Amino acid sequence: MLDVNEDPFGLLGVERSWSVDPTRIRALQARLLAAHHPDRHPSGVAQDEAVAQSARINRAVAILCDPLQRAEALIGLGDAEGTAVALPQDVLLEVLSRRDAMSEATSADDMAQSRAWIASERQAQEIAFGAVLSSVPVDWVEARRVLAYLRALARLDEDAQRQIATRGRGRP
Repeated sequence: MLDVNEDPFGLLGVERSWSVDPTRIRALQARLLAAHHPDRHPSGVAQDEAVAQSARINRAVAILCDPLQRAEALIGLGDAEGTAVALPQDVLLEVLSRRDAMSEATSADDMAQSRAWIASERQAQEIAFGAVLSSVPVDWVEARRVLAYLRALARLDEDAQRQIATRGRGRP
C-alpha cells in the first residue's frame, strides 16, 4: 500500500497522471539511480541515505509501471481518506461466472477465449479509470469502483494462468 507521505510521481519528477510512459519512467530511474548510487558517496550516513533513496526510486518505478499500483497511488494521493468500494452485484456475478467457465474449460481455446475477455475488460476499465480521473471534480467513489474491478480482473487472470500451468503439467 502507498505511504501517503511518499509521492512516486513527485519522487521521479513526473506529472501526476494515469497516463505514463514506462520507457520514460525507466530512463528517469536509470538517471536517478546513477546520481544516488551508493558508490558515489563516502561510507557512513551519506551512503546509507543513498541506499535508502535508491530503494525509494525503485519502489516508485514499480508503482508507476504497474497499472494497479499506479491506480492505487493516484487514489491514495487524491482521496487518502476514502474507503474501499465493493464491486456492483452484476459485475461480481459476471466475474464469478467467468471463473466458473474457466474451471470447466476443456480446451486451450476455451482458456484463450477467457484470457482474451479478461484482457479486453482490463483495457476497457483502464480507459474508464482514465476518464474518471479526468473528470472535474474527480468522482473518487467511481475511481475506487473501477479499481476494484481491475483488481478482480487481475485475480481472474492469475487464476487462468495458474490453471493453464497446472494443465500443462498434466493435471486436469
